[in-house]
Amino acid sequence: MLSEILKKIVEESTNEGIRFIEHTTEVFVSYKELYNDAIGLGEWLKEKGMKPGESLVILLQNRKNFITTFWTCLIFGYTAIPVDYISAWNKSWGIKNVENVFQNITNNKVITDKKQYEIISQNKYIKSSDIFIFPEIENIKRDWKKNWFKVIDTEYPAVILFTSGSVFLPKGVVLTTENLLNGIEQVIQKIHYNKSDVIINWMPLTHVAGLLLLHLIPLCSGANEVVVSTEDFLRNPRGFFDYVKKYKGTVTMFPNFAVEMLVNYGKKNDISSIDISSLRCVFNGAEPINCTNMYKFIELYKKCGFRKNAMVAVYGMTETTTAVTIHDPAKCEDRFLRIDKKKYFSENILIECNSAEKKEYFDIAYVGKPVHGVSIKICDENGNEVKQGEIGNIFVSGSNVAKQILSNKQYCPLIGQNNYLETGDMGTMINGQLIVTGRKKDIMFFNGLNYYPEDIEKLCKEKLKEICVDYIACAIQNKELMKDELVIFVENNLFESELIEKRIKDTISTTIHQPVKYVIPVKKLSKNRIGKKQRKEMKERYEKGEFEDYIKKIEARNF
Repeated sequence: MLSEILKKIVEESTNEGIRFIEHTTEVFVSYKELYNDAIGLGEWLKEKGMKPGESLVILLQNRKNFITTFWTCLIFGYTAIPVDYISAWNKSWGIKNVENVFQNITNNKVITDKKQYEIISQNKYIKSSDIFIFPEIENIKRDWKKNWFKVIDTEYPAVILFTSGSVFLPKGVVLTTENLLNGIEQVIQKIHYNKSDVIINWMPLTHVAGLLLLHLIPLCSGANEVVVSTEDFLRNPRGFFDYVKKYKGTVTMFPNFAVEMLVNYGKKNDISSIDISSLRCVFNGAEPINCTNMYKFIELYKKCGFRKNAMVAVYGMTETTTAVTIHDPAKCEDRFLRIDKKKYFSENILIECNSAEKKEYFDIAYVGKPVHGVSIKICDENGNEVKQGEIGNIFVSGSNVAKQILSNKQYCPLIGQNNYLETGDMGTMINGQLIVTGRKKDIMFFNGLNYYPEDIEKLCKEKLKEICVDYIACAIQNKELMKDELVIFVENNLFESELIEKRIKDTISTTIHQPVKYVIPVKKLSKNRIGKKQRKEMKERYEKGEFEDYIKKIEARNF
């Protein structure tokens, strides 16, 4: 059981623990202290009426308090539901997100701080009596050796992680104790976490990578952790590198957007004094991998001691607890496949290219072989498995795969009768390794998060009410860069204004921090007979070159 594993780690730990860093403040807390605090908080919640099996929404900005609460849930049998903190820049979206979560769950209680209490206590979906303000932990400590609760049922919903980015009713992925236990074992087997590791975790703790891949899993091997503010990492990469050097960090994560950001940082700044030679594993996942960015990072930061085999491609999702595949760090020579560009673009097939002409090929990343206990199928639209190199729908099966999602207060099956989960991703298997080429669904990957086109269209409608137009938002995949680029189609015969285009771009970039590639006016958006937007058809019109003349005009203007 997770509670037993946690207790054993604490009992066997000496000086291991977590260093929490927020701006210039650093606090080290041993695992014994954290366990003691979690026990105290659990006893306090019991006194307040919390019962095993109930859900506890964790809405806390302080990362120490967040992790303490997460541990409490694991020990006392509460279902942890992490939710993004409502910050000033995303206040309206944040409030809507919390409201959506509470519409979705039953037995809903929330633990938060005084600032968030003022925001959410007025919400019609949340009873003020169900809101707990995180207490002064020093006043409620208990003896960790005497007080702990044992969770028996492995099918118990340990964590529910809600889909990110949506302002509509999101679905909660239900991860059981069994899912977590198997996910822990699979990653530790592949990455060989151990007590000498130091995990540098800047990912949000509400994200599966931040909470499980970089916290719970290495914790179960007794590794030390350094938890850095996400905002600090994005604002000050140099400070992050300094922490890697100072604490001899061995494991961290750079999704594609972070790799690109750090490449740009390294080009513009003096990095000669940076030392990241201690890193042995940098996970590159959470969104499609851009080989060009990866090569640039490796080449740029090798002068800082970075070893190329430290960049480890990984593929996984919330529904699979963490990893489906992990590339073997020892096999740098097969980290990518050089593919025939013409075959890929025209026939959607991956075939190795033997030409040395850059215009005839590009590289696409392997994301590794399946972790222990996981199987993968690549199928066509009829459910038939395709041949090696042919691109199809990715299906996964394994003990780490969630069986249920929570939607509208109902637990619904997530996997089909054949025990496979349809991931919504497209890809192929070559030489036993997985290659992911993009998404099948409308969901967009931006900065490691999922966004739904409806959200972006609704955002434009709400923020730009005076502009009487209709919108379709599409993620157009740049296949060569393995990157989604946001294109907004606008229906208005009279629309062709640089000022309006700028307002649309500014509205989106300041709200979700994602640039818009193009804003394209069209006479008529693709819709069906009842007026439903046909985003797939708009993407096909774009890819067939229907808007090429206007794009050339935009490019010429920007040049």
